[in-house]
Amino acid sequence: MFSSQVKAKYLVQDKEADAAPPTPGMKKDSYYHGTPTKGKAEKIWEEGILPDLSSTPEHEISKPIAGRVYCTKNLSYALMYALGGDMAGKKIVSFLDKYGQFGYVFVIPGKQFKEIHPDEDEVGKAVYEKKLPWLTKLAKEHLIYEGQIGYRNLLDGVNSGDYESWITAGKLLLPHLTDEQKLEIIEKYGNVAHEGVLHPTEMWEIDRNLSLKLKPDGSNFFQIAKKIKTR
Repeated sequence: MFSSQVKAKYLVQDKEADAAPPTPGMKKDSYYHGTPTKGKAEKIWEEGILPDLSSTPEHEISKPIAGRVYCTKNLSYALMYALGGDMAGKKIVSFLDKYGQFGYVFVIPGKQFKEIHPDEDEVGKAVYEKKLPWLTKLAKEHLIYEGQIGYRNLLDGVNSGDYESWITAGKLLLPHLTDEQKLEIIEKYGNVAHEGVLHPTEMWEIDRNLSLKLKPDGSNFFQIAKKIKTR
């Protein structure tokens, strides 16, 4: 649970955080986006990946930042969304009833990128992992003053491995990152928050009954899944 001050200030808008320009290498790469149902997949193919600002209370903490859509270089991450959970290499039972037989992964060329940010939960994860000394310093400067129910402060929640704390910390820290720092996090973790719509060029269908054959890192996904649309 989070203080009302944190909710009001950081959980929906983050317009203070200017976007970074993608590097030439990022524009040459391919990125992925997963969705669990055919209806959602068809909508994405027709309209593009659109910002989704759910207003339901259960999504308040993880609500995407206004105007942004999310994709990743990590097939394993996209597969979690396509399958309905971290089920690559495992047998799926319950998700068949919830979502149906098939999940979907889209391919997005990085050349579409215009203005990008690191995914906010990856910023929080980076604070937790302490692999970037400059980010550890920044977190100590800004997170210890934010109250959070159940912890001494927000930084304590992040360091405890609390995923919702990661998301909130990421949204709070984004305005304090330079372009170079944002790009370093994106390069390290592979997840991108893009300003505006992205249009996939390939749509792949994965049979949930074949989830046991998938490698957890997604490296054999294209050998098992079926490409059903391209442009």
